[in-house]
Amino acid sequence: MPQNWFPVRKTAEPIVSLGYVKSVLKRRSIRNFIAHPLPVDGILKLLEFICLAAGRNADEGEAYAGCMTPGFLALNIEGFDPGFYLLNRQKKIYGLATDGLSGEKTARV
Repeated sequence: MPQNWFPVRKTAEPIVSLGYVKSVLKRRSIRNFIAHPLPVDGILKLLEFICLAAGRNADEGEAYAGCMTPGFLALNIEGFDPGFYLLNRQKKIYGLATDGLSGEKTARV
């Protein structure tokens, strides 16, 4: 369990909708990987979107959504130490659960 939790802060990054076709054409696969760091605003925008669903009224399909804690592997993200992070969607906070992951270990996952 993380010792320190950090707020998922809103970013100044505007939401840009590419549409389905452009999104598919611009997507990356492991064979087309870009080796530069992900900007911190990019990961915070993603976490913000994941947290949005937690604030909505739960219908029958989402009634137990709070029972699961999403996690993510961070490697080469600006402002993030490499490791496995947990995200508390209800409180909109994230924390480092396991540090010291290398690119090789992360690629295996």
